[in-house]
Amino acid sequence: MRPTRRNRGAPCAPDRRTVPAVLLALPLLLFAAGAAAPVEDFDAPMPEWCDGPVRYVLPQEDKVAYRKLLTTEDRARFIRRFWAARDPDRTTPENEYRALFMHRLDDAQRQFTNESTKPGWKTDRGKIWILIGPPDESEEQTTRSRGDLAIRPDVINWIYRNPTPGVGGTVNLQVRFLLDTSGEYRLSTGARLFSSDTAMSQAFALQAMQLKAIPGAGPTGAGEVAEAPAVPPGFRTHADVFASGKDRMLAILTLFVPDAFFHADDGGAPPRLEVTARLVSDTPGGPTYDLTGPASLRTAAGPLGRSADGAHIYQGGLAVRPGDYKVRYALVGPGTETLRAFDDTLAAPPPPAGRLTVGPISFAQRLERLAEAAASEYVPPFVLGGMRVVPRSDALFSPDEELAFYYQVSGAMNDPIGGVPDLEVEYVVLLETQGAAGVTTQPLGHPIHLTREPSLIQAFSLPLAGWASGRYRLQVHVTDNLNGNVAASEIAFQVR
Repeated sequence: MRPTRRNRGAPCAPDRRTVPAVLLALPLLLFAAGAAAPVEDFDAPMPEWCDGPVRYVLPQEDKVAYRKLLTTEDRARFIRRFWAARDPDRTTPENEYRALFMHRLDDAQRQFTNESTKPGWKTDRGKIWILIGPPDESEEQTTRSRGDLAIRPDVINWIYRNPTPGVGGTVNLQVRFLLDTSGEYRLSTGARLFSSDTAMSQAFALQAMQLKAIPGAGPTGAGEVAEAPAVPPGFRTHADVFASGKDRMLAILTLFVPDAFFHADDGGAPPRLEVTARLVSDTPGGPTYDLTGPASLRTAAGPLGRSADGAHIYQGGLAVRPGDYKVRYALVGPGTETLRAFDDTLAAPPPPAGRLTVGPISFAQRLERLAEAAASEYVPPFVLGGMRVVPRSDALFSPDEELAFYYQVSGAMNDPIGGVPDLEVEYVVLLETQGAAGVTTQPLGHPIHLTREPSLIQAFSLPLAGWASGRYRLQVHVTDNLNGNVAASEIAFQVR
C-alpha cells in the first residue's frame, strides 16, 4: 500500500529549532489555563533526576558525580550549574538550550505517552523527537486491511531533509519505527543515529545554539558578520575538509593559540577560555553554522593539546554544505568577555563526481592508531575514525621528527561483497635539487607500496632520521583495484 505522507512536525505544530523566551513559562501558562494534569517537574532535585529525560544529554561522568550527592541542596546546585553551563547566550534572560529541551520534552509527553505503558519521553519516538526534533515529513505504511479505522500503521518513517550536524546521517535521513506486539513503535535495529552519548548531546546543542551571539555577528545571528582583523601574528589556523555523504562535507577547524596569549596577564595562569567559530557562506542566503557552547573548539590536557612551539591547540568540527565560507573565530573569557576575534576563510568544494581523487594531503604532528576504533565520524578533539590525528600548521620538519600525513580518497568503488574499497597505495618522496638548469627532482630511496587498503581515510608516517636538509615533495598515488582508476596528489615540505 502507498505510504501516507505528512508535513513537517506531524502530529503537532512545527518545531522552529529556536524557542522564544515565553516558552520558559510554558508550565506556568498551562497551569493557569486549567490544564487537567499537573506539569511534572523534571528538574526536581531528586536522586533519580539523572535517570530522567536529562539522561539523553547528560554525560556519563556527570551522572556518576550526581549520584554521589547526598543532600537536596547539593543536587539543586548541580542541576542549576548543569543547565547554566549549556546556556549558549548568557546575555539573554532565557537559556535556549534548556528551553528547547523542555519544549520538545513536553511535546513528547503529549504525543507519545498513550503509545504504551511508558511515559512519552521514554519511547523511541519520544527520544528521537527530543534529540533531533520533529521530522520534515512522516510516512505511514500498513499491510493490513483498512476496514477497521482503528488499525495503526505497521511502520512509521520520519524523514529529516537536512539533519543537524552530529547526527549519524546525511541529507534526507530516514528514521524508521516498527510497531511491535506491545503496541509501541520501536526504532528499527538498523538505524544508527548517534555513535555515543557525547554525540547526542552535541547534536542537540548545535540546534539550541542558533540564537548564540558570536562576537561581531550582529544581534539576530543571521549570516551578517561584521569585518574583523585577519588572523593575528602568533595565531595559526588549519582546516581539513572531507567528503561526508551526499551534499555534505566534514569541516574540521584547528586553531593554534600562542602561549604568550595565556600569559599576557601577570601570574601566568591560563584564563578560562571558550573558543567559538561561526561559518558564514559566501553565497547570498547560504547556510550559517556555529561551533559554540558544548560544541565549541576543544583542547586536550597535557602534551596532546600543545604544539612543538608551545601553542595551545583547539579543534572542533561539523558537517557543512559544500561551498566557500568566512570563518569568525572568537576567544571568549569569563563573563562572556571577548578577548580576541578575527576572520579566516574555508573552502569546502565537493569532490568531482564520478572521479577518483586523492587529498588534499595534510601533515600531522601526532598520528596514532587507537586501540579501539572510534565511530566513523569525527569526535573532537583529534579523533578521526580509528585514529588520533593532531595536525601541524607548517611543513617544516627537523630530522628528529617523523613525517606524518593523512588524506582522504574519494570516488572509489565498494566491493559488492565486502562493501569496502580495494585500493593500492604508493608513496614516493622526491628530493629537490637546485642546479644550472633550475630545480630538478630525484627519487629518495624506493617507493612504499601498500596493498588491499579498505579505508578511504589514509594515514602514514616514517622517521626522518638521517635525511639531509633540503626541500622535498611527497607524492601519493592510488589505484582502485575494482575498476582500474588512478589518482595522485602531492605536497611539498622542508627538512631543516
